[in-house]
Amino acid sequence: MAFETGTATSIGNLMYKLFIFAQANGYTADQPIVGTNPAVPFECALSKGSIFVGFKTRQAYGVTYLNMYPARGFTPGQTVGNHPETGAAISTSSLDGAISSYHFFEGDDYLHVVLRMSDGRHRHFGWGSMTKFGDWA
Repeated sequence: MAFETGTATSIGNLMYKLFIFAQANGYTADQPIVGTNPAVPFECALSKGSIFVGFKTRQAYGVTYLNMYPARGFTPGQTVGNHPETGAAISTSSLDGAISSYHFFEGDDYLHVVLRMSDGRHRHFGWGSMTKFGDWA
């Protein structure tokens, strides 16, 4: 299992660092991040084997959101959210300003992110694939 911890100056800087970490652990940047600290809004996408995930940032009601879109594939030229069998957006909010610390955890088929926004205030998100265990429908 790979692990990284650090700080980020913004959500754009965090996503840049996440993409570097993910690529070092076998992911492909299907839609790379442009620059080390892109301004909101921006889009980007990663894949590893059969795992595809896209990200969009946006601002609404004075708050920055990170929307994550799981998908079953990637089509060059399409915007995030319009790739094959894209799932509903999963949002993480209140991502304005610096992130006091982050933690990335990566296994063979899962990546998890923990953001420490301030004392006692954290945000979590992750993606990957699940393997059915046992006999259930």
